Amino acid sequence: MTGFALSASGFDPNQAQTETAKLAIRTLMSGFPLVCYGTGALLFLRFGLTRRAHAEIRATLDTRR
Repeated sequence: MTGFALSASGFDPNQAQTETAKLAIRTLMSGFPLVCYGTGALLFLRFGLTRRAHAEIRATLDTRR
């Protein structure tokens, strides 16, 4: 994905980069991770492990021993 995005933006290694290539690099280095972290945070909001649920899981695991 990174290679495709850089190629599409006109990236040329070891040369002065165009503004489009610079924008692509900035997006890949900051925007993409931001979206991934945000998605992860939203997914973890639905993860509800309370003390009571933990105790029930722990008791179930202990009885399997």
